[in-house]
Amino acid sequence: MSDFSHIRQIVFNRPWAIQEDKLDVIAEVIIQASTDFAAGKTPTKPPARPSSLRIQDGVPVIEVDGVISKKMNMFSDVSGGTSIDQLSGQFDDAMATDANAVIFNIHSPGGSIDGVDEFAQRVFDARNGNKTIIALADNQAASAAYWIGSQADEFYVTSGGSAGSIGVVARILDNTRMLKNAGIDPLVIRSGDLKAPGIGPLSPDQENSVVKEVMTYAQMFYGAVQRGRPLLNIDDVKRGQMFVGQEAVQVGLADGITTLTALVKRYRKP
Repeated sequence: MSDFSHIRQIVFNRPWAIQEDKLDVIAEVIIQASTDFAAGKTPTKPPARPSSLRIQDGVPVIEVDGVISKKMNMFSDVSGGTSIDQLSGQFDDAMATDANAVIFNIHSPGGSIDGVDEFAQRVFDARNGNKTIIALADNQAASAAYWIGSQADEFYVTSGGSAGSIGVVARILDNTRMLKNAGIDPLVIRSGDLKAPGIGPLSPDQENSVVKEVMTYAQMFYGAVQRGRPLLNIDDVKRGQMFVGQEAVQVGLADGITTLTALVKRYRKP
C-alpha cells in the first residue's frame, strides 16, 4: 500500500470523462484514504469484481461497472471499478466465441480518459463483422462509458436508464494550504512554467494550458461519438447533460428501449 500520492496526481491533475459529482466522491475517498494512511489505518477494500467474461445463454456479456480506469489497481484499494485492460481482455475473449453478438452491459459514471479512446477505436473497428456489437445503458452510461458504448453497432437504454454526460473535466488541486498546515513549506523548481500545475497556486498560463488539454480530449470525445453515431447532432448533446430513457432515443444517443434479458433472448442461438 502506498501513500496514495500517485493516485492524487491522477485524480486532481488529469482530465476525466466522468460525471463531476462522481469525481467529487472519488476525490473525497482518496483524501480520506490518504489521511487514514498517515494515521496508520488500513483502508477497507471493496469487494473484488469478476475479471472473467460472463456468458448468458450463449451470449457474451461484458460488464462495464463503476469507475473506469486504464489499470484498475490504482483505484481498486479504495473505490473499485472496471479497468480498460480488463475490458480489453474480455472483449478479446468475447470476439473469439461463436456467438452472434457481444453485449456491453453498462452501469458506469465514466472515469479516467487514459486508454478510453484507444479501446473505443477497437470496438468501432470490430463493427459490421461476424458479430453484432451491442451496448446497453442498464442504469447509466455516462461520459467515458458512453464514449465506449457509442462505438457499438447498436446502442440501447433501459426505460429508466440514462446516457450522455459527453464532455471532459479536470480538477486541479492547489495543495499549498494543506502542506503549510502540515508544517511543510515546499520549494517548487520547474524546468518550464507550465510544468506540474496544481503544485502551488495555478498561474494564468497554467490554467490556459489545462483548458487546452481538456478541450483537446473533449474534441476527441465528440469526434468518436460522431463517428459511432453519424446521424447524431453532437451540438445537441455535448453540454454534459444526461438523457433518460426515451429522451436518449429522441436525441439520437440510443437506438431504442430494451433490457439485457430481451437482448440476450434476441441474439442467443437456438
